[in-house]
Amino acid sequence: MRIGAALLSADPSGLSPTAELARKEKSLEESLTMRWYVGDKKNKWVGAMKTILKAMLVAGAALAVTTGAHAATVIYNFGIIADTAPKTTGDLGQTATYTVSGLSVTASAFGLAGNGTADHLYGKGNGGDENGLGMTNDPSGDHEIYFREGFVQLDLGALVGKVIANQIFAAFNSTTSGETWTIYGTNTAGAVGSAILPSTKTVIATGGSESVNTLLTGGFQYYDFVSSTGAGGANGGNVLLKSLTVTPRGVPEPETWALMIAGFGGLGAMLRRRRAQAAVA
Repeated sequence: MRIGAALLSADPSGLSPTAELARKEKSLEESLTMRWYVGDKKNKWVGAMKTILKAMLVAGAALAVTTGAHAATVIYNFGIIADTAPKTTGDLGQTATYTVSGLSVTASAFGLAGNGTADHLYGKGNGGDENGLGMTNDPSGDHEIYFREGFVQLDLGALVGKVIANQIFAAFNSTTSGETWTIYGTNTAGAVGSAILPSTKTVIATGGSESVNTLLTGGFQYYDFVSSTGAGGANGGNVLLKSLTVTPRGVPEPETWALMIAGFGGLGAMLRRRRAQAAVA
């Protein structure tokens, strides 16, 4: 009996075997309860995060649809709209910047005038197919882009990130006599006073259509518009750059923002309720 008593009293907890067993059972129960509580909290947190992510995806999809549906095209009708001078027709100088709906493009003339000076842009607004951008050095006196006399270059650098890249179009005018045109894409600006196209360039399109939009592919900063061989054979003909059409990246309307804010506000309220319920539990 003494040996047994000595062994029992050696327990560092100082408890009897029965009390020690009860203590261990209680400790195990508390541990299991804590694990369940932590697991339950984790499951609730994961569930809440899934709900938020789903809501964000739905809101993003709705935003994308809304912005796409309400993005109207912007058209630069050269020879009809004024540049920053502001001037619509006549001698526009070597460069002219056009701004429509807050979106700006810069046009430049590259060629050599008869008096040895740099050529200028010419805005033509005679109506019908005689509207557009030409050049002052046209030897025919029509003030258009003449074969081998130079080219008009559009700088679209200011549009990057503001318009949809694969929805930029250009159209020509004044091809009723059989004139043809070519569009080049390049990342090199033309040389003032020179009719020579940049050495590094890509042919975008060639044709003879009038008032028909041609997609400007390649994502270049500059696009060059020239008159190809056409009326008059080797002497070529002349054409006008009629227009540029772009599609801005959509901006959510006030109603869309209001719906999104209300939705996220509802999510915040739901999370606060869950936290309060968890604290009570």
